[in-house]
Amino acid sequence: MASSNNISDTDYLYVGQKLIFSGSNSSSSTSSSKSSTSTSSKGSYTVKSGDTLSSIARTYRTTVSKLISANEISNENYLYVGQKITI
Repeated sequence: MASSNNISDTDYLYVGQKLIFSGSNSSSSTSSSKSSTSTSSKGSYTVKSGDTLSSIARTYRTTVSKLISANEISNENYLYVGQKITI
């Protein structure tokens, strides 16, 4: 996963970074709106204030484990506003 997302340090993600699920054909586009929560209808999600992995998983009818695995998240308790994850 890290190589398909061009991630050299798997312990660090940055604001605006887009993560892709293995096998996903999603194409993400950036959004100019600060309040936008989704950048693509095919699986990219931008974290907003108050989000948790469990709330995101519930919204997209998936599991926290799948989100962690798909995005190689090392600390499930650490998300930040603006972080882009693949659903």
